[in-house]
Amino acid sequence: MKETTLYRYQLVFAKGEQVKYISHLDLMRLLERALRRADLPLDYSLGFNPRPKISIAAPLAVGVTGTAELMDITLYQLVGPQHLLERLNASLPAGVHVSSVTPAALDAPSLQSLVIAAEYEVVVVTDVTGKEIQRRIDHLLACDTLPRQRKRAAEVRSYDLRPLIWELSIKECQDGKCYLGMCLEASSQGAGRPEEVVSALELPVLPLDVNRSSLIIAGKAIK
Repeated sequence: MKETTLYRYQLVFAKGEQVKYISHLDLMRLLERALRRADLPLDYSLGFNPRPKISIAAPLAVGVTGTAELMDITLYQLVGPQHLLERLNASLPAGVHVSSVTPAALDAPSLQSLVIAAEYEVVVVTDVTGKEIQRRIDHLLACDTLPRQRKRAAEVRSYDLRPLIWELSIKECQDGKCYLGMCLEASSQGAGRPEEVVSALELPVLPLDVNRSSLIIAGKAIK
């Protein structure tokens, strides 16, 4: 039997306001349906329940948008990147848009294993002044440790938030809103969450507008 030649592509896409409340699983289903509608030659896994070979670098939390999310797909026929981009965008719903398609080596490491951090744009509704928020940021960054707890179902786990915060800054404060920028670790060693940083600053967690603006892979920001 002749061996099929496979082709791997890395896609950068956005998850916008229209779909920010769907779960990661629902997003995967949405992308899979769009790839099928685009009539692309998807390669499937083996076994009793074959699935198209699609992987996303880092799942987004429900309610969070993403400007430059990363996805890998594998095809069994060669397709031009521009043709793939146009076909897929024509099949995607409002709120999801592919901005670039790049061929990738089949034996390259998985996207999940390469992500080390993520950059976020966070909008907090508060009447706290920018000067006071900057004071709190300076104090937080000066701490050696920031003991916190995460609760999941009946389990409570203690962890240190401080090493998960790579960068934290205030962009501006106006009209009752504070605009923060943060870079948080997002690796197998741990992942920082924007709402936990906001809570550590003693600012209101709800309502919170969060956009993941880029993923950091091997020291390079994907935008």
